Amino acid sequence: MSSQRRVGIALVGVGSIGEVHGSNLANKIHNARLEALVDSDRKRLGSAAGRFGVGKAYTDYDSGCLTIFFSAS
Repeated sequence: MSSQRRVGIALVGVGSIGEVHGSNLANKIHNARLEALVDSDRKRLGSAAGRFGVGKAYTDYDSGCLTIFFSAS
């Protein structure tokens, strides 16, 4: 693995396509770190957070994205 800095990413939407992106970010893209998930469906959100090992999960887009933005600064 290279010494490149890992980039934290928030995934908005964990439906069918979001599942594919989430899996790729969590397992295949080594310089990416899946930092947070945002989805309005609590059940789907909780399931995806557990599957991808993500501790930050938000049902509100604005709150989730603002939290992630300021924690990355």
